[in-house]
Amino acid sequence: MSDINWDDFKNQLESAKSITWQEFEGVLHVFPLQQISPNLNCKFLLTRCEGSKFRNDGLIRLLLDHIILYVLRKKEYDTIDAKKARQMYLRARNAFVQTPNSGEVGELFLFLVLEADGIIQLYSKMSLKTNQNLF
Repeated sequence: MSDINWDDFKNQLESAKSITWQEFEGVLHVFPLQQISPNLNCKFLLTRCEGSKFRNDGLIRLLLDHIILYVLRKKEYDTIDAKKARQMYLRARNAFVQTPNSGEVGELFLFLVLEADGIIQLYSKMSLKTNQNLF
């Protein structure tokens, strides 16, 4: 079995992350990780409020800023041409089902939360959609 340099591997995974917890802290209250039981750790996120209403605009912008990274393959956006950036954004946005309560925006949010914790996406499920009109 080959020797694996775990520090290099960890650094490689860290560099692959598309988001950090610091980016979330601008739009959400991020509470420290809590160990609820020996087998359960929880991190709580709460939407920031202003006065008597939620500030969702920042969260929506954060999701839109990372939509390309969720939908497209890394090789498609690795060397982004500024002229194609808008086309890539529209392609990513149009990949989502345009019906209420489809759950896909929740999947994008979960993707960002997991990536911030160092759980890196290996493959985009969006490319697995069977209906080419959806993607």
